[in-house]
Amino acid sequence: MDFKSGGKGPTEGLDMKTREFEIDLLKKEIDKYKARVAKLEQQADRLNSSPTNTEPVMEATESFTSLYWADFTVMYQELKKLEDAGIADLDRYLLEFPAKIEGLLKTVCLTPWNKTKKLQAENLAYFYNPILTAELIALMVHLQQEGEVLSTKVFSQTCANELWQIELNADLNGQRATGLQYIRVVVTDLNAHLEEKQAVAEGRQHLSRLLKNLQGFVYRCRYDDDYSTLFITDSAYDVTGFSANEFLYDPTVSFAKIIHPDDVAYVRSTVEKSLKKSTKFYLEYRILTKEKQVKWVGEHCIGILDERGEVVAFEGSVLDITQRKQSDISLQETEERFHNVFELSPTAIILTDLHSGIILAANEAFERITGWDKASYAGKSKEDLDVWHNPGDRVVFMKELQARGRVENHEYKLVTRSGAVRVILMSASLLKEHNRTLVMSVWTDITAQKEVAEGFKKERNFLDRIIETIPESVWIKDNNGVYINCNRHLEQYFGVRKEDVIGKTDYDFARLSLAREFRMKDMAAVKSGKPIRHQDWIIHPADGRNILWETIKSPMYDSEGNLIGLLGVSRDITEMKNVEQELIRAKNLAEEASRLKSAFLATMSHELRTPLNAIIGFSGLIDEEMPKEQIIELVGIVNDSGNHLLSIIEDIFEIALLQSKGANVEREEFSLLSLCDSMKYYLEAEIIKSEKGNLNFNVQEPDQDRKLRLYTDKNKVLQILSNLVSNAVKYSDEGLVSMTFRIEEQDIVFCVADQGIGIAEEKQKFIFERFRQADESHTREYGGVGLGLAICKEVAELLDSEIWVESELGEGAKFFFRMPGVVLKN
Repeated sequence: MDFKSGGKGPTEGLDMKTREFEIDLLKKEIDKYKARVAKLEQQADRLNSSPTNTEPVMEATESFTSLYWADFTVMYQELKKLEDAGIADLDRYLLEFPAKIEGLLKTVCLTPWNKTKKLQAENLAYFYNPILTAELIALMVHLQQEGEVLSTKVFSQTCANELWQIELNADLNGQRATGLQYIRVVVTDLNAHLEEKQAVAEGRQHLSRLLKNLQGFVYRCRYDDDYSTLFITDSAYDVTGFSANEFLYDPTVSFAKIIHPDDVAYVRSTVEKSLKKSTKFYLEYRILTKEKQVKWVGEHCIGILDERGEVVAFEGSVLDITQRKQSDISLQETEERFHNVFELSPTAIILTDLHSGIILAANEAFERITGWDKASYAGKSKEDLDVWHNPGDRVVFMKELQARGRVENHEYKLVTRSGAVRVILMSASLLKEHNRTLVMSVWTDITAQKEVAEGFKKERNFLDRIIETIPESVWIKDNNGVYINCNRHLEQYFGVRKEDVIGKTDYDFARLSLAREFRMKDMAAVKSGKPIRHQDWIIHPADGRNILWETIKSPMYDSEGNLIGLLGVSRDITEMKNVEQELIRAKNLAEEASRLKSAFLATMSHELRTPLNAIIGFSGLIDEEMPKEQIIELVGIVNDSGNHLLSIIEDIFEIALLQSKGANVEREEFSLLSLCDSMKYYLEAEIIKSEKGNLNFNVQEPDQDRKLRLYTDKNKVLQILSNLVSNAVKYSDEGLVSMTFRIEEQDIVFCVADQGIGIAEEKQKFIFERFRQADESHTREYGGVGLGLAICKEVAELLDSEIWVESELGEGAKFFFRMPGVVLKN
């Protein structure tokens, strides 16, 4: 038998340790053949010691070996005749007449001890092949010359391409007297050898493919502390992350070292106990892969014993069962959750047999509702416990269950163990289990809810009679914001039926944001524990007009102090609110008129008296005897005071004209350059007039298009810019006063900036009001009646423009003036 590995087996590439394992296998098979040869020799000795014994004393050791007795008597006699005929050189004779050889072989009859199914030889001619001529002549010469011992082996290939090995063995001296009738012939079918060898090779290839296709791996390891690896298939890498070579040659890698630390004791204990029993065993445990990943493996294993019966190694297969284990764990967790749900469910869950009605399982809620404990209902049906208050209900229940396979939310009255009657909401469905049908029922005790509902019904009738007498819209909500009642006034006002309101929430009638606001106010009333009032603008569902809806919400409690709902009383206060707003506006106008009057009198008493005093006082000092220079100086003061007084009066008339809407807008086309030139001269004159030598000024001029033109009221634009520039000069002692602009498509934005005293943020809110200034104290440093910026604002609004300020106290101010759509396109 050929013990060499044919093709690529599962051990390819595993070097010396794998070869050692193959050598071990080879030695075992050699030992088998040695034992077989020894047995054949023993049988041959027995045969030689009994040459005349015709009973078979020898058995075929292989199915491809046939044993015969060969009778050479006739051949021996024929050879003697040839010798007597004077043929001394038998070799030459037989070579000249080769057909004589086959004829002599036919005289040797074969008596079989055993015959294979394939071999049916009657004489030695069956195995004749001309190639064997020399060997056969030597055999015949040996017989002719009366050799003492016959022992020869030849190989023959028949015409059918059958290959045979023929062994002849005999003690010729002992058999010549009897005629050489018992020559032992052993015929070995070499075709069978070849077929077996091929079968072994195919088996090895099959085993190789099988091992490669295994999901796990196969191994053999020593029975030592590390479970050192002797043999392992490459597929160990897929399970452990370690290659076969690492298991075989890396001392830090072994079976014992990859076992999860928490499972080491269990694995070693199981292996030791099972190996001592010399039985196959199976165990499941965790390993740590090369990447420190935890995996579950299942291992089939058996011990290997030496000649003394001691365990020296063990071998088996390992399969990655992580996914199955996780499924088992998940299933176990699911079962635990189901058990917890079953036991902890507040509703009763009962499992019964459909035909017998026997209660198979029930949870604690069943015991709590019915009063029947497990020991009391075990082996009994619900009929035995007499739980149906009306037995006819059970009949109806069972009919529907068997017809539809389920019953959903039916109310029944059941009797407890103590005789109390409970109202149960029952659902049930049929379940198939093996060869029987089960009924799973779910009972919800709604007795308390029914009692509460009955109480609500009585109270509701009472409340209905009360709220119908109230001349306002009255409604009641439950704790979830659901309308449970309303009166006729609400129906009539909104044009909806009571049936369309009850059972709905605010989300069914109002937009989402308003409904949320209503709900928040409901919760606020509940949280406060007392009535709250709120007003909301809503759209009247009947005519679509906006109405102001005032509601008083009060939480309602039962006799035990439990919240049972919310009472609301609502009314339309739109008209009343309009009257109230008119009164407020009238009051504000009156207060503003009073303030303006007071501010006007206060301002006029100061601002008019000052120039008048100067006019009267200095004019009274002038007489004929005064020097001309002094008279000119006094006249100049009187003139300046008169101009100042005239300016104040003009401002008063201007603001009055603007307030009365009597001012007209006269739009015209003019160049921006001319406007800038006018403002440049005006600003320069203002600085000279103010005698502020430390004050610089700058007026921006068009640089890209000096022909840019505007279309608006030029005089009013100059009026606004002049007032802004005058204020900038007035409230600045040094630094820069500038007027700039920027073009934004067809809009122009002017900016008058200074580096003066600035305006506090809280003062910026009212500086554009009449008779208001940033400093309104009587000791203010700067004069003025407070109409300049008010006039600017009124004129800006008249031009459909806007004006605003950006400033910080002490950091100067920037006044912006935007005119939309006044820039003309070229």
